[in-house]
Amino acid sequence: MIDDPAIADALDALGDIFYVLDTHGSIVYVNEPTVTGYTATEIRSMAPHELFHPADREQVEAGIRRTLETGSDERELRLHTEGGEHQTYEFCSWLLTDEDGAPFRIVGIGRDVSDRKDRERALNELHRTTRTLMRSDSTEEISSRTVDALTNILTLTHAAVHRYEPREEALVPVAWTSEIEDVIGDPPALGPESLAGEAFRSDDARRYDDLHDIDDLHNESTSLRSEFIVPLGDHGVVLVASTEPGAFDENDYRLAQLLCENATAAIERVAHEAKLRQREDELERENERLDEFASLVSHDLRNPLNVANGHLELASEACDSPHIDSAAQALDRMGTLVDDVLALAREGQAVDETEPVDLSMVAAQCWANVETTDAQYHLVDDLVVMADESRLAQVFENLFRNAVEHGPPSPRSQAPDDAGEHGSSDGTDTLTVTVGALRESDGDPQGFYVEDDGVGISPAACERVFEAGYSTEDGGTGFGLRIVKDIVEAHGWDIECTAGEAGGARFEITGVDVR
Repeated sequence: MIDDPAIADALDALGDIFYVLDTHGSIVYVNEPTVTGYTATEIRSMAPHELFHPADREQVEAGIRRTLETGSDERELRLHTEGGEHQTYEFCSWLLTDEDGAPFRIVGIGRDVSDRKDRERALNELHRTTRTLMRSDSTEEISSRTVDALTNILTLTHAAVHRYEPREEALVPVAWTSEIEDVIGDPPALGPESLAGEAFRSDDARRYDDLHDIDDLHNESTSLRSEFIVPLGDHGVVLVASTEPGAFDENDYRLAQLLCENATAAIERVAHEAKLRQREDELERENERLDEFASLVSHDLRNPLNVANGHLELASEACDSPHIDSAAQALDRMGTLVDDVLALAREGQAVDETEPVDLSMVAAQCWANVETTDAQYHLVDDLVVMADESRLAQVFENLFRNAVEHGPPSPRSQAPDDAGEHGSSDGTDTLTVTVGALRESDGDPQGFYVEDDGVGISPAACERVFEAGYSTEDGGTGFGLRIVKDIVEAHGWDIECTAGEAGGARFEITGVDVR
């Protein structure tokens, strides 16, 4: 007991629990805080563990033992009130000793941390809700889950989500609680002049402690008194209201804003994925059109060419005319164009599957497949890249063929021109084509190059060499390098035409996944 009434009154006025225990854990003194619902006399008649949640009673005894052993203890326990409720308190205990240093009393303070624990619980629940929001498939599902979280986690029972509809220039209700419906019926669409419309346009959260103090209220007869509005980016708003004025504290406001930020991120993810699906559908339709076009080229154009070649062969047997040779050359050229257009239509499609490919092996095989006359092939260093091996082979074959076929005639002393010709720049008749790795300044590989020592390509021509149909060669179709570019970009890589070290043409492919 406290003999001094003034001290006893002061301790009773504390919002915290002040207690004194003997070394056996029995209550010697406790102030009379209103939080428990018990009187001080009732508390002193109880064993300490009776004041706590059954699951925490072993912790109470452990706290007493630890204080006696170490001199202090601190732990959170759920206090059992006279009304049957449980509130979380933080109990700090210290050991008092007598003149001889022997344990004499345990004194301590219990402080209500229920609000802090409620905030921690709410944050943990919101974290779990965020994961659920991010797995949602539609704005409607996200809106519904947001309303559920406002109600079940934050106990904000009068809430609604409105989505912005550009065509209507209004915020249209998507999800709301039954409590809001009990008060105002089905939530109406909100125009740009409403409080929600103003918050949406400014992308700024608004808070109103008493709606009756607002001039020009959208619905002046509303029974809602307090409200706050949180925008969901460009997608809409969340409205939380109450029939009581000043119903929301700063904690309600902050936690609701956190939830709305996560809901906004989830909606943006859904919108982004919808755009990706739309783009994929467009690409699929485009690929179908390309396949149809390739079928047209392959069958409807090639068949008449075969017929024309057959009749031309019969005509050559029947008569001898120089016009027949010209016609044969024209038909061969048409056949080459058909092959190139067919390849162009197919190679622009995205690469779906890749595998590790040994660059040196593919390049060597491609060099053997190309008519290279007396040109020489040189490998500087090797790489393993993730690619579609068949389509990568077409890149090398076309680049090799481009280097060899566009070599200028002897003597090779002419300067480069816009034709994209490149033979040996050193005056010799032998062209050398080199393949090597491209590396960053720190030595890490970023791609590869194909380079020759011909007369090179002028800067003006470099800007146009990848255009479909661009060629100044009489026999060129102008599709070879465009096919190369399409295959490179189908892998997600980049290609650039530039001058080589010896003045020839150099093609650099970067952005490659190197293993």
